[in-house]
Amino acid sequence: RSRAFAATRARSCFIFPEAFPVRQFCLLLAKHRYFEQSIIALIAISSLLMMFQNPLNDPNGWLEQALFVANLVFTAVFTLELLIKCMAYGVFCGQPGRPAYLQSSWNMLDAFIVIITLA
Repeated sequence: RSRAFAATRARSCFIFPEAFPVRQFCLLLAKHRYFEQSIIALIAISSLLMMFQNPLNDPNGWLEQALFVANLVFTAVFTLELLIKCMAYGVFCGQPGRPAYLQSSWNMLDAFIVIITLA
């Protein structure tokens, strides 16, 4: 029974084996040295752009429209990051030396923010 659980646990989301091509691509991407740095840079840029949002601005003005589109783009990118990491590492069950997505406090915070943004 324990061997069957271990085999299932090795699959991302209990479905995708390590050799699955999409999972291999997601692992390659998530482990790339620039992936995390790029996401952190996008978080910083997104935070800086939030400083320009003002409820007193004209909602149909160019600035508010540009910020709205930028927010949609950032939401899509951060959602894609979540999906890539979940496919690569699994959601709940990790492996030795490679914890699952929700076994990291930072990823739990990221997932919470993305889910609230999408809601």
